[in-house]
Amino acid sequence: MKIIVLATLLTYIWAAPHPMIMPRLSLEDILNGHQELSEKIIGGVEVVPNSLPFQVSIQRGSLGVYAQSCGGSILNETIVLTAAHCVDGTWEDDIALIVLTEPFDLSVPSAKPVSLPPPTSEYDAPAGTVFTVSGWGTTRYGGVLVSDVLLSVDVPVVADVDCDAYYGGTDVTPKIYPSMLCAGNTTDGGIDACQGDSGGPLFTGTGADAVQHGIVSWGRSCAEPQWPGVYTQVSYFVDWIALVMQ
Repeated sequence: MKIIVLATLLTYIWAAPHPMIMPRLSLEDILNGHQELSEKIIGGVEVVPNSLPFQVSIQRGSLGVYAQSCGGSILNETIVLTAAHCVDGTWEDDIALIVLTEPFDLSVPSAKPVSLPPPTSEYDAPAGTVFTVSGWGTTRYGGVLVSDVLLSVDVPVVADVDCDAYYGGTDVTPKIYPSMLCAGNTTDGGIDACQGDSGGPLFTGTGADAVQHGIVSWGRSCAEPQWPGVYTQVSYFVDWIALVMQ
């Protein structure tokens, strides 16, 4: 079962307040100033039904027709964690909380909240740690058709200093900040999130044991060895999330 959040069900949104860079786009889109929302899982496998009950599909549309826009995660009956660029422009602190007008029914096996990690001061994932990223985006770079099933792929963490060296902090690609986390295969590539998965979770475990460590944010191209995926580091914002949810 796919948990869907439609734009019409949103009441208000909290986004961390620092404007920033582009979301996950191709280099061509970055250079042309495009900011269309699209991301996908590359090199992934189909997820067992109900094994990721915290994952939601955020859809936008008009005239009663909705389409995949972003991913998100259930935090409680009325709050979804996603990327800020999915709901309100593009942000350096690419994180947002969506508050729903209608609550989730968390008594069913297909809808459960995800756990969050300790704050950054207590936990910062070391390089090589393997996380999982999931989403319904397209299954190849430049594709236009999204997946009709939830896909996931395992990606290893890349050290911030190495990731920053790849991106370089130029006019085209920003530097890597402490609020970001990088993951991907920097030797062979071939595994990544990309167009249509923005806002989705980077996590360990499944079901009730899942802990979300990242939010799909941005990158240059997709699944290329020299450009690991960049995620919002959830542990950096745990205190902010708790404050907003009070």
